[in-house]
Amino acid sequence: MPGSDWPEISIIVPSHNRVGLLREVLDALAGQIAGTPAFEVIVVADGCSDGTEGVVASYAAPYPIEIVRLPGQGPSRARNAGARAARSEFLLFLDDDVIPTPGLVAAHVAALREAPGRAVLGPYPPEPVPAGDLFRLSIKRWWQAHFDNLARPGHRYTYTDVLTGNLSMARATWDAVGGLDPQFSHAREDLELGVRLLKMGVELHYAPDALGWHQEHLTASPSSALRRARHEGQSDALMAIKHPDIAAALRVARMLRRPGARRSRKISFVRKTGFLADRIVKAGPGLLEKLERLGLVKLRRRLKNALLEYCYLRGAFETLGNDWERFSAEPIHRPDHAEIEIDLAHGIDAAEQTLRERRPTSVRLVHGHREVGTMPWSPAAERWNAHHLRPFLARRAAYGTIPWLAHDKYGGEAWRWEWFEGLRRLGNLDYMAHYSEGQQQWQRPTPPVEPRPYVPDRRISTRARQAVRRILGNGICVRAQSRSRDETLTAARGWLLTFVFFIHAMIGTAEYLGPDAHATHYVLKLLVPDVSAFFFLAGMSATGMRGKRPGAILRQSLVFLLFAMVSHIGGFAILLAGHAFATPLDAVKGLVVPLITGTDTSSFVGWFFIALAMARLYAYTFLRSRLLFALFVGITVLAIRAGQHLGIPDNVFEWRNWPTATLFFLIGTRIPDMRKLPNWAGTTALVGTVLLALVNRHGLWRLGPCLTCDPLFAAQPMIGQYGSIFVYVPQQILFVVTLLWIAQRTARTAPGAVARYFGRASLPILLMHGWVLLTLYPGMLAALPHQETPFLYVAVYSCGVVVHGLLFSLFERPIHLIQRAIFKLSYLGSARRA
Repeated sequence: MPGSDWPEISIIVPSHNRVGLLREVLDALAGQIAGTPAFEVIVVADGCSDGTEGVVASYAAPYPIEIVRLPGQGPSRARNAGARAARSEFLLFLDDDVIPTPGLVAAHVAALREAPGRAVLGPYPPEPVPAGDLFRLSIKRWWQAHFDNLARPGHRYTYTDVLTGNLSMARATWDAVGGLDPQFSHAREDLELGVRLLKMGVELHYAPDALGWHQEHLTASPSSALRRARHEGQSDALMAIKHPDIAAALRVARMLRRPGARRSRKISFVRKTGFLADRIVKAGPGLLEKLERLGLVKLRRRLKNALLEYCYLRGAFETLGNDWERFSAEPIHRPDHAEIEIDLAHGIDAAEQTLRERRPTSVRLVHGHREVGTMPWSPAAERWNAHHLRPFLARRAAYGTIPWLAHDKYGGEAWRWEWFEGLRRLGNLDYMAHYSEGQQQWQRPTPPVEPRPYVPDRRISTRARQAVRRILGNGICVRAQSRSRDETLTAARGWLLTFVFFIHAMIGTAEYLGPDAHATHYVLKLLVPDVSAFFFLAGMSATGMRGKRPGAILRQSLVFLLFAMVSHIGGFAILLAGHAFATPLDAVKGLVVPLITGTDTSSFVGWFFIALAMARLYAYTFLRSRLLFALFVGITVLAIRAGQHLGIPDNVFEWRNWPTATLFFLIGTRIPDMRKLPNWAGTTALVGTVLLALVNRHGLWRLGPCLTCDPLFAAQPMIGQYGSIFVYVPQQILFVVTLLWIAQRTARTAPGAVARYFGRASLPILLMHGWVLLTLYPGMLAALPHQETPFLYVAVYSCGVVVHGLLFSLFERPIHLIQRAIFKLSYLGSARRA
């Protein structure tokens, strides 16, 4: 550090309750490279209550350091106060969350010495730390794209490039422009400064060596982004009033002055819902996080943009007040023609000389009588100069530039060069198109691969497909295929769970509707039998079961029995809280008897856990030894007969479900690894399972098939009611084929992401579902309309999915703790291992 007492540059660091980051900034300034010009640091403590003043006062710095105290007046006043306290010729503004690299100060001073009248912009991209969510990734992309754009040759600076997080200029320039406007107290004070700098003709210069690392991962959050959007709306409205000539560049003017009914409805909604602004800022981040966890990325992005736009407009209306109508009625002025016209036929050097001399705001470029392009007008942007021309021609006017360049160099008519095959590939991002063009030009021996023509999906109209894409993303409109067997099974379990939510809700709906339930009974007739598909999927997941030891299979079955017990105990607690038992003795019986007999559990899903536990045992014995399986079955039959003579309740441990559950489990273990189910197989299975479910009834072989004869009958595996078993079994097999086909086709789509969310935690969600049936379903069904309309079925299905998804996201941790305790009780290990 030079020994001069008078610093050459003053570094102004405003801070508000970030003492930890401020100390890192001061330490980084102390570590500047040798030969750095002398500097002083002025810390502006703006309403700090975390001990910032004491830390700065006691900091042993190798440079002069001074503290300025303010009572919390905002960043613009803080920087102005720091500039007034500075003693140096040059001023450098740093944010308190920007850690300077060792060469930052020297790079700023070198750039200012070269041209003291310029303003120097230093980059401060986010520090490269792992980003764990979409918010961090989007913030990083924005900052990186911003500084990448500044670094491109021929970049045309605008007012949005001026950011005070890493900015320097001479004191004379700062005083001439008037510093920061205190009216912009929370946001956009640096952009408004950029407007005045460009109007004064101050040169903006990008210094890539003046690098700082932005600690945005410690200071930015979704909640702060919504609050900042509100402040930005306030500041942009104020900027449009102060600088009406740049209104065309401001988002607030474009939004409020845009004609159309949609704009009017949006403005009316924002103005009338101001009381929701604070609640949106509080609840919005949590909702975005839930959508991200569900995998609905496109829907999350749309909701995020809607929330940011809402907060932005609310801020604008707070500034405009009752004058918003007058502001909206003002026109946006844009020039209707270019300021000058330049003929490139005279040469690029001559064109650059013209730009250097004239410094126009817009240029029309021609080559003889042919138009090449237009260098557009932009409000609050630097005027066009010579160094802008060549990059502009290369990036934005290549299609019009290449023909006359080829004409000048190789001859021939310029219009013929427009038909040059390679020229049509400019701006085309299709890989196969470029690959084919490369083979044609280089004459490679392999035949050219023509791009496959795009065939639109005729099943969905163009307008409907575009609307769905805007809401849920492109995945819903394409034929997606799952990537693995596990992914297919996960999606299938998820879809089946949503069907179970719907089935139980429709059972309650049928009770509410009473004799008016006609279509509802047919819906139940089609869907109620399909809960047995869980046994198929369990068998498909039990790979390598035959090679396991008996102890492992017993412990796995014990897990499901414990799930049934926990489900019953939770349901009993809910019933007890609702005073469902007349006497204490009835309550004791209601708790103890199901635990002993394994039947009549208080939860509607207990039968499934018990049946699955026994199905695994029987399937394992069948796979290991047919003789042992026959012996096991014989012992079971004798035990059931003995229990009936002793007065033990019928259907003890749900034994009526054991045969079909074991059969379906064994069929599941025999289903081969599916590659891809064709559409004809899936649709045929769908039609078959619907027809078999409709014709199935008691006495089918005696009375004959009939699609409408017995609509009240539905095969119910939970109570051992199958109708004709010879129809029920093939109907279930066809349903499983249909379910796997749907899972394969939708696994990579937005609805498939929801299904995979449920499928990944099918056991704990099913456990929770039994308790939801006893608590929320009665009130939820009572609130729905009691008329059979398509809206009723859509509402019932969607409510079931949304309610279970939200409840599981809220109670995921305690439910997983219960699951882990169950696994430990069975000596199976941790929940993760299982």
